[in-house]
Amino acid sequence: MNQQRWFDGYSSIFANIGEEGYQINQDLRSGSDHCQNGTPEFLENSLYLARQVTDAPLLARMDSGNDSLDNVKVCLKVAAKTKTEIYYLIKRNLRKESKDGWLQIAMEHGNLEEKTRSGKRVWIGDYYVKRTGVSQPLRIVFKVTERMT
Repeated sequence: MNQQRWFDGYSSIFANIGEEGYQINQDLRSGSDHCQNGTPEFLENSLYLARQVTDAPLLARMDSGNDSLDNVKVCLKVAAKTKTEIYYLIKRNLRKESKDGWLQIAMEHGNLEEKTRSGKRVWIGDYYVKRTGVSQPLRIVFKVTERMT
């Protein structure tokens, strides 16, 4: 009898630096933890470690599980304290957002691509939003595809 056994295992988080991808920090967390659990502290520590190695501009890239204003605040805080450039790219988590709402934003703020196939329209653009606790507006970049049936 083939019996599957399920277990939580581990969830790793890595911070790499440079074009070669050298690892600057890592953590092995419980597999049952949400990926954002402890991430702001890990990110802050990683950025300070990176600052010990280089004063070049840094880019922090995170996936949609880390779509949190807390991570943005960490990047801005470390950049201000170290007086250096720290950029961030965080994939948007659309789980709780309206598709119709994004289509409306795209139509208002985006540019319609001319080279699309029949049955779909694609808007690419950006807009800025103000968030509590952050002094500067945050730039949201999007690509929205509308499929017509």
